[in-house]
Amino acid sequence: MGYWDYYPRYERKSPKPVKDGLKARKKTGQIGETWWAKRFLEVLDGFGWSNRLDRGRRYARAGQVIDYKIGYGLITSKVQGSQTRPYSIEIKVKTLQDKEWQEVIKAMSAQVRFSASLLAGQMPQDIEEVFKKAKVSLFPTSEKDFKANCSCPDWANPCKHIAAACYIIGEAFDRDPFLIFYLRGKNKEDVLGALQKEGGIVQKQRQGETEEEKEEPAEPLTDDPVTFWKEDKGIEHHFSLKPPSLNAALLHRLGVPQFFLETEEEFYKTMENVYEDISKEAVKIAYTAIEEEKEASQRDEGRLEKF
Repeated sequence: MGYWDYYPRYERKSPKPVKDGLKARKKTGQIGETWWAKRFLEVLDGFGWSNRLDRGRRYARAGQVIDYKIGYGLITSKVQGSQTRPYSIEIKVKTLQDKEWQEVIKAMSAQVRFSASLLAGQMPQDIEEVFKKAKVSLFPTSEKDFKANCSCPDWANPCKHIAAACYIIGEAFDRDPFLIFYLRGKNKEDVLGALQKEGGIVQKQRQGETEEEKEEPAEPLTDDPVTFWKEDKGIEHHFSLKPPSLNAALLHRLGVPQFFLETEEEFYKTMENVYEDISKEAVKIAYTAIEEEKEASQRDEGRLEKF
């Protein structure tokens, strides 16, 4: 007798429809828009769950997931199957220890772009390397770090109900990358507060290193107004126009507007191109204004020399 003969017949029926269930946004293809959401699902697939995840994908798209909650190292969810009562899902994820988080925060605070990207709702592409330097991982690396249970009678683990919840969680990561940190033991406020504190410490250390290098005192200006205006000393000034570390950062933070009909990925791609064109035009205008100011200044100097 095979496994299918043991599996209760009522579970072979179609699931009961759920009113206002949580449906996956993508109706076809791979679920997950951002690289970190896709990475999360790839990790689960790497556990040998590919066949089981396929079964849950249909449940996720049909809206069978009723709700979910993400906490420190814990995901809970309700998924509707063919029975009247929905099944309870519990997924335990191993959290990082405080010392491990300290090493991660220290490594992240060394580069401002990590904080800038996270504040804009983006997970930096190379952030996994930061975790590796701290000798930990951002995502679970084995089934020991990711233990899932469901109240359904299916002997397979993960069952399609667990898999469906994972897909919906993956899309939640799309919207808020800080949820991944939360799952590993730090919420958004903890991470940003620690980055700010660590960044302040690093800044003070750098200031302390430069305090020993005292600059020579500047030559005092003369009190004689006639002499003051005859001084032939140029004022040194310089500036730099650099592109931001994250293009269209404000839009990434605000999210995709409801009236936009295309995918989230298409929205950001379109708007990033628009922002890039605007930035280039702004730089062009700025430098044009500088050149015009120089030419005007040279003309004025030429007029004054005639007198």
